[in-house]
Amino acid sequence: MTQPFVLKRPCGDAVPQVVEALADNGLVVTQSFDLRVATSPFVRVAELVGQEHFRTLLTIPDDCVCPKHGTAGCDCQMVVMLVYGKTAAPATLVAHGHDGHTWLSLANAPEQRTDPALAAMITQVLHGLSRATPSKDAGLSQEVRL
Repeated sequence: MTQPFVLKRPCGDAVPQVVEALADNGLVVTQSFDLRVATSPFVRVAELVGQEHFRTLLTIPDDCVCPKHGTAGCDCQMVVMLVYGKTAAPATLVAHGHDGHTWLSLANAPEQRTDPALAAMITQVLHGLSRATPSKDAGLSQEVRL
Protein backbone atom coordinates (compact mmCIF):
# COMPACT_ATOMS: atom_id res chain seq x y z
CA MET A 1 0.00 0.00 0.00
CA THR A 2 1.11 3.53 -0.62
CA GLN A 3 1.43 6.09 2.14
CA PRO A 4 -2.15 6.69 3.31
CA PHE A 5 -4.16 9.88 3.05
CA VAL A 6 -6.59 10.63 5.85
CA LEU A 7 -9.98 12.10 5.21
CA LYS A 8 -11.43 13.41 8.44
CA ARG A 9 -14.93 12.08 7.97
CA PRO A 10 -16.65 8.69 8.23
CA CYS A 11 -16.02 6.20 5.45
CA GLY A 12 -19.69 6.31 4.42
CA ASP A 13 -19.31 10.03 3.66
CA ALA A 14 -15.73 9.94 2.37
CA VAL A 15 -16.08 7.20 -0.26
CA PRO A 16 -18.87 8.92 -2.27
CA GLN A 17 -16.88 12.17 -2.16
CA VAL A 18 -13.74 10.42 -3.43
CA VAL A 19 -15.68 8.56 -6.16
CA GLU A 20 -17.28 11.81 -7.33
CA ALA A 21 -13.94 13.66 -7.38
CA LEU A 22 -12.27 10.86 -9.36
CA ALA A 23 -15.18 10.73 -11.83
CA ASP A 24 -15.05 14.52 -12.24
CA ASN A 25 -11.44 14.05 -13.36
CA GLY A 26 -12.30 11.51 -16.04
CA LEU A 27 -11.65 8.35 -14.06
CA VAL A 28 -14.10 5.47 -13.76
CA VAL A 29 -14.55 3.91 -10.32
CA THR A 30 -16.06 0.52 -9.56
CA GLN A 31 -16.58 -0.49 -5.96
CA SER A 32 -15.49 -4.11 -5.65
CA PHE A 33 -15.87 -4.69 -1.90
CA ASP A 34 -17.72 -3.15 1.04
CA LEU A 35 -17.19 -4.73 4.46
CA ARG A 36 -20.56 -3.62 5.83
CA VAL A 37 -22.47 -4.95 2.82
CA ALA A 38 -20.51 -8.22 2.75
CA THR A 39 -21.13 -9.03 6.39
CA SER A 40 -24.60 -7.59 6.95
CA PRO A 41 -26.63 -10.82 6.34
CA PHE A 42 -24.35 -12.74 8.72
CA VAL A 43 -24.56 -10.00 11.34
CA ARG A 44 -28.38 -10.06 11.25
CA VAL A 45 -28.41 -13.85 11.71
CA ALA A 46 -25.89 -13.63 14.57
CA GLU A 47 -27.98 -10.95 16.28
CA LEU A 48 -31.17 -12.97 15.84
CA VAL A 49 -29.65 -16.01 17.52
CA GLY A 50 -27.96 -13.95 20.22
CA GLN A 51 -24.37 -14.68 19.22
CA GLU A 52 -22.66 -11.30 19.75
CA HIS A 53 -19.20 -12.95 19.72
CA PHE A 54 -20.00 -14.44 16.29
CA ARG A 55 -21.06 -10.97 15.08
CA THR A 56 -17.75 -9.49 16.25
CA LEU A 57 -15.69 -12.17 14.49
CA LEU A 58 -17.53 -11.57 11.22
CA THR A 59 -17.32 -7.81 11.06
CA ILE A 60 -14.16 -6.55 12.69
CA PRO A 61 -10.51 -7.38 11.90
CA ASP A 62 -8.32 -8.49 14.80
CA ASP A 63 -5.88 -5.60 14.41
CA CYS A 64 -8.59 -2.93 14.46
CA VAL A 65 -7.70 0.23 16.40
CA CYS A 66 -11.30 1.46 16.60
CA PRO A 67 -11.93 2.70 20.16
CA LYS A 68 -15.35 1.01 20.06
CA HIS A 69 -13.96 -2.25 18.67
CA GLY A 70 -16.26 -5.17 19.27
CA THR A 71 -19.24 -3.09 20.36
CA ALA A 72 -22.45 -2.06 18.63
CA GLY A 73 -20.94 1.45 18.34
CA CYS A 74 -18.03 0.26 16.20
CA ASP A 75 -17.96 2.07 12.87
CA CYS A 76 -15.16 0.07 11.23
CA GLN A 77 -15.47 -0.02 7.46
CA MET A 78 -13.38 -1.10 4.49
CA VAL A 79 -14.17 -0.36 0.86
CA VAL A 80 -12.09 -1.48 -2.12
CA MET A 81 -12.42 0.47 -5.36
CA LEU A 82 -11.01 -0.23 -8.81
CA VAL A 83 -10.06 3.03 -10.52
CA TYR A 84 -9.77 3.00 -14.30
CA GLY A 85 -7.94 5.57 -16.36
CA LYS A 86 -6.72 5.37 -19.95
CA THR A 87 -4.78 2.15 -19.36
CA ALA A 88 -6.46 -1.26 -19.31
CA ALA A 89 -5.35 -2.16 -15.79
CA PRO A 90 -7.09 -0.42 -12.91
CA ALA A 91 -5.54 0.95 -9.75
CA THR A 92 -6.84 -0.47 -6.49
CA LEU A 93 -7.82 2.20 -3.97
CA VAL A 94 -8.59 1.00 -0.45
CA ALA A 95 -10.58 3.03 2.05
CA HIS A 96 -10.39 1.92 5.68
CA GLY A 97 -12.44 3.86 8.17
CA HIS A 98 -13.09 3.95 11.89
CA ASP A 99 -13.81 6.53 14.55
CA GLY A 100 -15.01 9.10 12.03
CA HIS A 101 -11.83 9.06 9.89
CA THR A 102 -11.03 7.36 6.57
CA TRP A 103 -7.57 6.24 5.45
CA LEU A 104 -7.08 5.96 1.67
CA SER A 105 -4.23 3.98 0.10
CA LEU A 106 -3.33 2.73 -3.35
CA ALA A 107 -2.41 -0.95 -3.51
CA ASN A 108 1.18 -1.35 -4.64
CA ALA A 109 2.05 -5.04 -4.80
CA PRO A 110 4.46 -6.77 -7.19
CA GLU A 111 1.58 -8.69 -8.76
CA GLN A 112 -0.40 -5.48 -9.32
CA ARG A 113 1.72 -2.54 -10.38
CA THR A 114 -0.32 0.62 -10.81
CA ASP A 115 0.41 2.69 -13.88
CA PRO A 116 2.49 5.65 -12.59
CA ALA A 117 0.41 8.20 -14.52
CA LEU A 118 -2.83 6.79 -13.10
CA ALA A 119 -1.39 6.74 -9.56
CA ALA A 120 -0.25 10.35 -9.96
CA MET A 121 -3.69 11.40 -11.16
CA ILE A 122 -5.42 9.69 -8.23
CA THR A 123 -2.98 11.28 -5.79
CA GLN A 124 -3.57 14.69 -7.38
CA VAL A 125 -7.35 14.26 -6.98
CA LEU A 126 -6.94 13.29 -3.32
CA HIS A 127 -4.79 16.38 -2.73
CA GLY A 128 -7.41 18.46 -4.53
CA LEU A 129 -10.06 17.32 -2.07
CA SER A 130 -8.12 18.96 0.76
CA ARG A 131 -7.95 22.30 -1.07
CA ALA A 132 -11.67 22.18 -1.88
CA THR A 133 -12.70 21.52 1.72
CA PRO A 134 -13.29 24.77 3.62
CA SER A 135 -13.15 23.30 7.12
CA LYS A 136 -9.72 22.48 8.51
CA ASP A 137 -11.22 19.60 10.53
CA ALA A 138 -12.90 18.10 7.46
CA GLY A 139 -9.80 18.19 5.26
CA LEU A 140 -7.54 15.56 3.81
CA SER A 141 -4.00 15.15 5.03
CA GLN A 142 -1.20 12.83 4.15
CA GLU A 143 -0.25 10.75 7.14
CA VAL A 144 3.21 9.41 7.80
CA ARG A 145 2.11 6.50 9.97
CA LEU A 146 -1.07 4.88 11.26
